[in-house]
Amino acid sequence: MKLEEKVAIVTGASQGIGKGIAIGLAKAGADVVVNYYKNAAGAETVKEEIEDIGRNKSRWRFDNEYVQDDSVFVRFKMKEKEISCLLD
Repeated sequence: MKLEEKVAIVTGASQGIGKGIAIGLAKAGADVVVNYYKNAAGAETVKEEIEDIGRNKSRWRFDNEYVQDDSVFVRFKMKEKEISCLLD
């Protein structure tokens, strides 16, 4: 699957399954927003791994409870670019 020009937000991407999904999406060509709530160090490591793959990345801290709140997406669209998918 080719995901060039796509942006994915992956919640819980600082470890475990979320980390695997974030790295897999980056390898497929997506730019990835690495979401975390408590594990900033883990999120930074994943962000660096995505950089090494050669993809754009962001690292955002927010509580998934509010992930359905449109303000998260509006803020991201204004700062970055259109979001293609959210993996929660």
